[in-house]
Amino acid sequence: QARPLRLASSRRDPRLRAAPTLFGEIAREKKVPPFCGSSPSTMAAFEQAGGVADVTKDEEISAGLAGGKKGVLMFYATWQDASRPGGQLQQLLAALAASPDQAAIQFFRCEAEAAPELSLKYGVEMVPHFVFFTAPGAVLESFSGADAQAVVKAVERLRGASAETAAEAPVAEEASDAALNERLEKLINAAPVMLFMKGSPQEPKCKFSRRMVELLQTEKVAFGSFNILSDNEVRQGLKTYSDWPTYPQLYCRGKLLGGMDVIAELAAEEGGLVAQLELGDEADAGGGAAAPEPTPEIDEAAKEAALNERLAQLVNGSPAMLFMKGNPEGPRCGFSRRIVELLRNEGWEFGYFDILSDNDVRQGLKKYSDWPTYPQLYVKGELVGGLDLVQEMAESGDLADLKP
Repeated sequence: QARPLRLASSRRDPRLRAAPTLFGEIAREKKVPPFCGSSPSTMAAFEQAGGVADVTKDEEISAGLAGGKKGVLMFYATWQDASRPGGQLQQLLAALAASPDQAAIQFFRCEAEAAPELSLKYGVEMVPHFVFFTAPGAVLESFSGADAQAVVKAVERLRGASAETAAEAPVAEEASDAALNERLEKLINAAPVMLFMKGSPQEPKCKFSRRMVELLQTEKVAFGSFNILSDNEVRQGLKTYSDWPTYPQLYCRGKLLGGMDVIAELAAEEGGLVAQLELGDEADAGGGAAAPEPTPEIDEAAKEAALNERLAQLVNGSPAMLFMKGNPEGPRCGFSRRIVELLRNEGWEFGYFDILSDNDVRQGLKKYSDWPTYPQLYVKGELVGGLDLVQEMAESGDLADLKP
């Protein structure tokens, strides 16, 4: 299921005040009429003639780029002045589309809130947002903001770019994967015995992590630990790195032993864990689970434990909790406004938290719940999802059944 995205209107950029002059220059140079100040009906006719295509699906973009064409896609919102239909950026897009110099470029526009899957795919968090394609699926660059001059310069770069330029992106992704694997290798070797768990040994966040800690302490095995709830990159990456899909995970001298069931079986063998793992002097002779000297990354995880505890309290602050931009009486983005309307129409009573008021919560909750966008709805401490999921549930009648 696609996740919703969060959109926040760019405040009118002071640089846009130069836009009418810029449009006029484009018109003179490209021999197309300047449309600043034109009526919406005139603009609609010009946009159609200029070849600005409305899209809501990635397949429509691919079809428009057939025959070797490049593409420019603008995400807009009807409530954002510069990008709305008839707005200055829409006029700019139409003028560029009508220019003979841009004959090899197909121009698209998409109402972001009407196409959440497409918006999510291209990382739309703010409107206007522009994406530049050298070929279907090959993105040269993308950015947000109402800067007409930046759009014109990006179109010029696109004209001179090749599909191979955008194809370099997977190489960068491979380099990123290599860096993550190097980090994971350092983490699993941070102590002779390393436990990757939910929470910390002092405050486990799931029953399996708690049982694992109790078992290691009972067996008098010294171990280091890493809270996978504090870092989603490690949480997801380690599953692939070790080909083990669940947590907790226990490592000995950099090698994966397994999860709770495997370790319990080892502990039941003759000599217990100390003998089975051949720990010898590495076992905790003092009878406790004395962790090794903490690494900087383990220290960082400990610092985030307090934030995770706060987030747990917040998501349980009310039977239904909405994390949104603004408040129910004054939403600060279109998605937050629409989810409030949906919940009220269903007769819900809910608490809320304005994530714009606290950046620690705003960023931390993404990792805590493994959900990268806002708004987010929770019921009895469990994540339901964002706008698209809530809207689907409202249409199917499931939302009424979920009402606490």
